Amino acid sequence: MWLVKFKNTLLTFLLSFISLSAQQEYYQKPVDDATAQAVLVAYDQTLRGCCGNSSCCKPCPAGPAGAKGATGPAGPVGPSGGVTGATGITGPVGPPGPAGGPTGATGATGATGATGATGLRGFTGMTGATGPSGGLLDYALFYALVPPNNATIAGGTSISFPSNGPTSGGSISRLAGSLNTFNLAAIGTYEVTWQVSVNEPGQLVLVLNSSQSLPTVVGTASGFTQIVGSTIINTTGINTVLQVNNPTGNNQLTLTASAGGSGTMVPVSATLSIKRIA
Repeated sequence: MWLVKFKNTLLTFLLSFISLSAQQEYYQKPVDDATAQAVLVAYDQTLRGCCGNSSCCKPCPAGPAGAKGATGPAGPVGPSGGVTGATGITGPVGPPGPAGGPTGATGATGATGATGATGLRGFTGMTGATGPSGGLLDYALFYALVPPNNATIAGGTSISFPSNGPTSGGSISRLAGSLNTFNLAAIGTYEVTWQVSVNEPGQLVLVLNSSQSLPTVVGTASGFTQIVGSTIINTTGINTVLQVNNPTGNNQLTLTASAGGSGTMVPVSATLSIKRIA
């Protein structure tokens, strides 16, 4: 029975489709929406077994749900929000924070490190200039013989040394025409030695440029002996004048004639030795 109904329905749909196709072909234009809708309704009613009257139509059972369609493409991004507002005014600087705590105490001094290795020996320096020759630079000996020289020497007067002994160099000499005055021409250091035999206790002193040099005073507390002196002097100017004197204010001295001699009387010497050593 249902097979007969299905055949009739299918036949009706085909006839309707052919009629629509013929109409489209005849008029050379597409079927309008209303006509197409009418054909679909008639087809739907036929399938339901309706007679063209809606009252005779029976609702068809719902068919199975179709498969879920594919997700459509994403729509375009909407416009962005409004214009960004202007930057606000910078706020005032905040007050300084509180100072830190007090400075800590200084730590203890660390232990001394080990001594480093000795460095390499440096190069030998250049040889210095040759210094002045050592020994005596100049020397001279002056003497007197008693008798006949120097019978007596009053206080404040000089002993005569009228004879010249060995001399070297030109810085030590007798002043021209003088028996008791000598010249030290060069500035330097001199060693001066003298000896005289006297009858009385007394003293002798070197006089430099008419001034008695107190560090050079020598004497004897007994008579009939020698007064011997030896000293070092530094001159600070050229042509220093030197004498050997009985100091000013002292008693007269008598030089001993032939002191210590016996038999034939041999004169004894009084000597003055001057050496420039620097």
